[in-house]
Amino acid sequence: PARTEVLAAWLPRLLEAAQRLWEELRAAAEERQAALQRRLSEAEARPGARDGTEEERARQGDSLDAARKQWLLERADLERQLEEARRGAEEAGLRHGRERAQLVDAERLLREQMKVLQERLQSSLAEARRGSDAGAGAAAGELQSLRDAVLAMMSEVRSTDLEKRQLEMKAEHERQLIGLERRFQRQLMEARRRNEGLIESLRQTYEDEVDGLKAQRAELLARGKDLE
Repeated sequence: PARTEVLAAWLPRLLEAAQRLWEELRAAAEERQAALQRRLSEAEARPGARDGTEEERARQGDSLDAARKQWLLERADLERQLEEARRGAEEAGLRHGRERAQLVDAERLLREQMKVLQERLQSSLAEARRGSDAGAGAAAGELQSLRDAVLAMMSEVRSTDLEKRQLEMKAEHERQLIGLERRFQRQLMEARRRNEGLIESLRQTYEDEVDGLKAQRAELLARGKDLE
């Protein structure tokens, strides 16, 4: 994306410079032709030079033809470079559009999955309050803090438009969150069936895993800054 923006800013300047070069080449060719024509006229006007007029005219004509051919070659090469630049800009624009669409789709999917994750965890924590209000409240607070952090990371994805590698790291982080929710729900049901005393131990385990995810989030943000 950053390379696409640079190319988009650079292409108009390239076209302008190419147009200037084209005009300069044409002006130079016309100037050379005019100079050669003047020399030919002067040679024809000089007394005693009429015998060499035909030879001079032929020589000047050859010079004009060579200059014209050189100018045509330079113009063809310039047109080719301009066409390649246009194609490169179009391809970069299409690629940038596809990458942005992928980022938008991934962000939308991540928001939807986070919403489902929040609803499931809130439901599980509501059931757990009957056994341990304090533990569930602490876990809910940690969940809200983690959710805010994930939403902040998604906002960062939208604002900075990071490369695919960072998006894959965020997707991996989101998969870890879903796996954590599933493990937490299973463990919570088992703890409720056994005794209320296990809920406190479960809460501590969950908090440790949340801390681990926070550490991974910090590492992810650091890598994202390196990618910028």
